[in-house]
Amino acid sequence: MVSLMNKDIHPQVSQLIERLTDEVPKTQGKAIDAFTQVYYAATPPAELDARKIDDLYGATLACWSFVQKCPSGCKIRVFNPDFEEHGWQSTHTIVEILHPDVPFLVDSIRMELNRREMAIHFINHAVLPVTRNKKGEMDYKTSLSEEGEVNEAVIYIEVDRHTDDSVLEDLVSTLDEILSDIRLVVGDFDVFKDKSSEVKKWITDSKGPFCESDISEALSFVDWLVANHFTFLGCEDFSMAAKGHKIQITRD
Repeated sequence: MVSLMNKDIHPQVSQLIERLTDEVPKTQGKAIDAFTQVYYAATPPAELDARKIDDLYGATLACWSFVQKCPSGCKIRVFNPDFEEHGWQSTHTIVEILHPDVPFLVDSIRMELNRREMAIHFINHAVLPVTRNKKGEMDYKTSLSEEGEVNEAVIYIEVDRHTDDSVLEDLVSTLDEILSDIRLVVGDFDVFKDKSSEVKKWITDSKGPFCESDISEALSFVDWLVANHFTFLGCEDFSMAAKGHKIQITRD
C-alpha cells in the first residue's frame, strides 16, 4: 500500500488541512487530513506557492467530494469551476479522473489531450489506498491508511479553458473509451504471458530450417519481451500449411 508518511508538509498544505478538518464532519477529519497529505505529496512547492489558499481549499474540497463514491470503479469529470456553484474558480478547464491504479493511465490521458491540442497547465496525480462498500462509498475508518484494500489513482489536470459543452462531453466519452482499453490491456497481461509460453514451445519444437543458435536467440527474445520490455496490445493465431512448393498462412 501507499506510504502516507510525509515528513515535510508544505506550509500551504498545513493551512489547508486545518481549514478542511474544521469544515468536514468529524467522522471524515482523519481521512481528509491523510487525503490532503497524499494528494499534494508530489506537487512542486513552487506550484503550491503560486496558489491562493482559498483556491486550494475549494479545489481540494471538490476533489474530496469527487472521490467519496465510485460505484462503477471509474469516474470522470470535466468542468469549468465556478465560485457560485463549486466554491472555487479557475481560468482553466479541469479534468478529474478516479480509477483503479494501473499502468498507462497518465500517459494515455496526456496523449489524448495533446491530440486535441488542449494545452496542459498542471497535472496532479496521487494513489490512494481505499476501502469501499458494495455501493462504492468510501470507508473513512480504513481508507487512506495501511488498511486500505485497493489502490485508486486520482488524477487532476488543468487545460486551456473550453466553454463548449459538446467539447467537454466528447472529451469525457473519449477518455472513458481510453480507460476501458487500458483495463483490457492490463487485464489481459497474464493471458499474453501464457501465450508467450506457448510461443516458446512452438519455437523449441519447430521443424523449420533453424539452427540451435537461431532457436536460442528467438527464445531469449521472447523472454526479453515478457520481462516488461514490451506492451502487449493483442495477439492473433495463424495456421501454416504447405501447398505444393508454397506455404499458405491463414488466420485461425
